[in-house]
Amino acid sequence: MNALVLGLWLACSGCAVHMQGIVEAGDAGASIHTPEGRRYRLLLTEESAPLRSVDGHSVELWGQRALGAIRVADYKVGEGPHALQVWVGPLRQMGAQLGVEDRNTGAFYWLDQATQNALYDEAGGVVLVEGFVDGPHTLRVLHYRMLEP
Repeated sequence: MNALVLGLWLACSGCAVHMQGIVEAGDAGASIHTPEGRRYRLLLTEESAPLRSVDGHSVELWGQRALGAIRVADYKVGEGPHALQVWVGPLRQMGAQLGVEDRNTGAFYWLDQATQNALYDEAGGVVLVEGFVDGPHTLRVLHYRMLEP
């Protein structure tokens, strides 16, 4: 019996995984809660480190399962707690304007003027914005959050 359990554990340890769920960030780090009710601790790389600040948003993760944790290789952020569309990526300054290079789609979106004014000093950082498209590649931002690198 123990050999069977050990064999199953070894077979699943380090397995490639693709899952969806809600991110919860806390003092002990980030975790994902799946629709099936399971919870996995997230092992974050430099690329996935912003997930520490994506508390309460749905995500899609790709990585490897390792001892009750997921080593995150890539991710997409879905809907947030405000039920609005989400864009995540670095803030880029182009001339006097500011926009976000969305990691979910690879597209660049300009931010509305009020959000540009509020985030101008944060250029280069990673931001999560929630809102809607309000013109050609222009976002009307209703909520935003700077993410930890």
